[in-house]
Order: sequence, then structure tokens, then C-alpha cells
Amino acid sequence: MSDNIDDILNSDPVANNENEQNPDQDEGVTDNETGDTQVPERSVPNGVSAPADDELGHVLASEEIHVSRRDYQINAFIRTAARDDIRLGDYVQIPYPDAGTELFAVTDALRYEPYTDLDDKSDAHNQISAYVDLDESEYVQVAELKPLAILKNVGTDDIESGIVNRIPKPNSPTRLARDEDCLRTGLNIPGDGIFAGWLSIGGEAMTVDGDDFPYYLHNPGIDPKTGEVEDGEPAVFRHALIAGSTGKGKTHFTKNVLRQFVSGKRYPIRHHDTGEEQQRRLNLIIWSRHKLV
Repeated sequence: MSDNIDDILNSDPVANNENEQNPDQDEGVTDNETGDTQVPERSVPNGVSAPADDELGHVLASEEIHVSRRDYQINAFIRTAARDDIRLGDYVQIPYPDAGTELFAVTDALRYEPYTDLDDKSDAHNQISAYVDLDESEYVQVAELKPLAILKNVGTDDIESGIVNRIPKPNSPTRLARDEDCLRTGLNIPGDGIFAGWLSIGGEAMTVDGDDFPYYLHNPGIDPKTGEVEDGEPAVFRHALIAGSTGKGKTHFTKNVLRQFVSGKRYPIRHHDTGEEQQRRLNLIIWSRHKLV
């Protein structure tokens, strides 16, 4: 075998082998004399529409699809034009055949696979790649998805979230989750409350319709208009852990949350002696270096 790069690129051992086994036919032989080994040509109607802008690809059945009580395996082929759009941690939606029902999942892993049995662990491949641009077109990108919930009534004002008890269909389209109602329902994030920050993926804020996606903590109390107790447990009465390395904003975050807790909102508080339920605001004590304010 030659070490010359041009010889390596121009040499096709598979084609050469086929030429040796199938020499040119005699000029007098016609197509009808060759037997019935030829496959007739067929025209295929092209009614396939272009994928939507938010469509990433489709669910793969070649790698098995299963959802069980113990584990799951849902993989999606990522089309070439969408490879730069998906990130680890991105949320996706996969529709079921019945309208308005979709699987809500998160991208758990991303990987490349060769289209064929190409072996790139060789000196020949290394020499070729040094002279020819071998891009990712010879590979496919696959996203491994972790199912989180099943969304019902998608497209309405009454979206509901349920447990994952159905398997998505093969070749179902996969798209990025960029609808605010679907994201809030699938992740169980309230639409108002204590502002905690922005929903992020890989440290970058997620945008929906060009705006950052706010993350709230559910903090019901006393309705200021009706005086009725709102449903749910106030976040102010629940335990919370704020973790992070030095300088990442733990103190700044805590101060902002506490300011919102005491911003005039009233909470139902039961008196420990009489058991009487009272409506109170939280007491705020500010410590100064020199005196108690």
C-alpha cells in the first residue's frame, strides 16, 4: 500500500474488487439477456414538508424505545441543521398521536455516531484528516432524553401535567420546549410569587419569545383584596438550602428573597397559646454595626 496521500484518496479497494469480480460485459449482451437481477426503478412522490424552525429531529426506534418503572431509553436523531441549537439540559417536547398530549423531557446526553462502520482509529484516517477537511457530516448526532412528565391539553389555557406512563411513537418529531405554559407546567414552576432568578441551561438564561424566563417560588398568603387565605403553603415557612461556591451570590440572593418576604404581604399565623388564627406581617430586624435600628 502506498504512503502517498493522493494514492490513498484515489484508491477505492471496494470498487477495485467489484471490477475484478464483474468484468465488462460483451458488447452483444443486452439488458434483457442479463436475467431478472436488476431492480426496476420507481418514482417516489415528494410530499415531505420542510421541518419547523423549532424541530430538532425525530425519535429513534433503531436503538429501542422503552419506558418502565425502573428505567427508560428514548433517543432522538438530531437533524444536521439543528445540531448547533441543542444543548445539554435543553427541554424538549414530543407529541403523541392524540392531539394535545405531549411528552416533556430533558436532554440528558449528546453523542456522535458514524453513519457507517467507518473506523477512524487508524493511521490512514489520520493522514487523510491532515489533508482533507473531515467535518461532522460523516457522523450523526443523537440526543438521549430523560422523560419528566406528560402534558395534556397542550395549546389550551388548561395544560395539565401527569406521570410518564406512555411510550412515544417511532419517528415522532422532537422539538425544543419554548412555550411558557408548557415549561411552567412540566417543571412545576408557578407564574408568580417570590422572584428567585432566571431559568437557565448550562449557566445561560433561557429565553422565551426573546425574553428571559423568570423563576418564582410559590408563596401564598392573604389575598389583599378579599382577605381570604390563598391555597398552598407559603415558601417563607419552608426550609431552604442555598448552596454555591464562594463569590457566586448566595448572600445577594438571600437578601433579595428576604426583602420580598417582608414586602407588606400578610400571612396566616396561628397563635401558639389560644390557637387563634391571625393575619400578620413578618417582623424585620435590621442590625447595624453600631446600634439596633
